[in-house]
Amino acid sequence: MKQGESHPAGFRHLVTSPTGTTIERTCSLERKGLRDALMKATLDTYLWAGAQ
Repeated sequence: MKQGESHPAGFRHLVTSPTGTTIERTCSLERKGLRDALMKATLDTYLWAGAQ
């Protein structure tokens, strides 16, 4: 985000549904560990590519 704009968390209202469906599903995925799985996959891929 450009300097001087609001915090990225404030951007959430622009990309989620007004009834909360999107944010509830996002929270559900977070509770199941999606963020950790994606971060690990990204790191593993980076390390694997560096080893080639």
